[in-house]
Amino acid sequence: MRSKIIFDWVRCGRPVLILGSGQNRYQLLDVRDMAEGIRLIEATKGEGVFSLGAQEFQTVREDLQMLLEHAKTEAQLRFFPRWIACAMVRGIELANMIPLSEWHVMSANGEDSVVDISRALKSLVGAQKGAMRKRL
Repeated sequence: MRSKIIFDWVRCGRPVLILGSGQNRYQLLDVRDMAEGIRLIEATKGEGVFSLGAQEFQTVREDLQMLLEHAKTEAQLRFFPRWIACAMVRGIELANMIPLSEWHVMSANGEDSVVDISRALKSLVGAQKGAMRKRL
């Protein structure tokens, strides 16, 4: 849902709102890569916890700026200062206006959302001779 709203704003040339400076890193994962990771876990009889995510990623600001450049609309990034973003998120939580995720709070606080994928790279991608290393 969050992505759909952003894509709608970009398509319509509206400002894309970012909580904080956008300098926090947000590690994405394509659903096809998640499915492939699950398949590899089953194929290798992997046990335990495997964190999946992009091996290479940028900041929220850089990712969204690339999207705006690709879309070639009038949309621009707009930033809420951290203290305003934190106050907004807290107010929305207290008012029960909309359900917020941990991502919203982390973004407002300027925290990264990154997982350690080294076990998946070693155990799963290594078994595939690196074919999925870039995508994972």
